[in-house]
Amino acid sequence: MFYEGRSYYNALETQLVKRMSHGFQMQGTFTWGKSIDTSSATVAGDAFGNSISSLQFFFDPKLSRAPSDFNIGRTLVLNGTWEVPSPKSFTGPRIGSRMAGSSA
Repeated sequence: MFYEGRSYYNALETQLVKRMSHGFQMQGTFTWGKSIDTSSATVAGDAFGNSISSLQFFFDPKLSRAPSDFNIGRTLVLNGTWEVPSPKSFTGPRIGSRMAGSSA
């Protein structure tokens, strides 16, 4: 038996990043995509109609072209980060530099 398959993926991805004060940052990403193939299959058996074992169009694979079993059309991801301040990032007078300057 001969298995032949083709897969196509098209997508639009957008990203927005906003850096705010005090080390905060927000990010959002949106992906709008489509995965198309001629022979998706699961690992344990045939649970989908577009799988390898559905050989109703074995003579012309183009007829079985359809969205992939794993197709996820839209994805939105939002996240945020905060850079924890270190002692070097604090503003104001330094205790060590005042003490060194007053010794004269």
